[in-house]
Amino acid sequence: TPADRAKLATDFDPKMLADDTAGDESLVAKNPRDARVRQDVAYLYEAAGRIPDAFAQLVTSITLAPDSASGPYQLGTLLLKQRRLDDAVVRLERAIALKPEWAESYNNLGAAWFLRGDLAKASAAFDEAIRRDPENAEAYFNRGRVLASQRRPGEALVAFRSSLRLKPDDPIALASAASATTSPGGVAE
Repeated sequence: TPADRAKLATDFDPKMLADDTAGDESLVAKNPRDARVRQDVAYLYEAAGRIPDAFAQLVTSITLAPDSASGPYQLGTLLLKQRRLDDAVVRLERAIALKPEWAESYNNLGAAWFLRGDLAKASAAFDEAIRRDPENAEAYFNRGRVLASQRRPGEALVAFRSSLRLKPDDPIALASAASATTSPGGVAE
């Protein structure tokens, strides 16, 4: 999955990452019309801090494969990380239009709406991510963040617990659940 590739890219030391990036750049040279290769190189560029190069590869991949959801998803996620929220929303909505069953696009779209301060749209996106993938711990966690922001600690606690059921060792979800139980109006056990 895209998330797995990004995690793997961050596990490499900088020299190894530079060597891999150079090797993948030669793959782009050999396969200039392969959108998937460009997306893979973009992940490595992002992990190496070469954000403009990552953007360039992703824009090209979308041009090469305009009917593929993976390019807009990856670009939208990168834009989200760069806090270019309006652009992220556009790209993630495009990914959803192309592949509506992909729960992670809804989750990232919800994150963009959350950061923009639109809690209603964020909540709807997280709910859709959960509906499409009931095993998505991150979507439950993000849903909990929205509920906590809306001062609904009891409901937030339920969402954080759902996240922890799926990913029991997540320290941020553990802390968030603890915070929800101690907030004014929180749920006492």
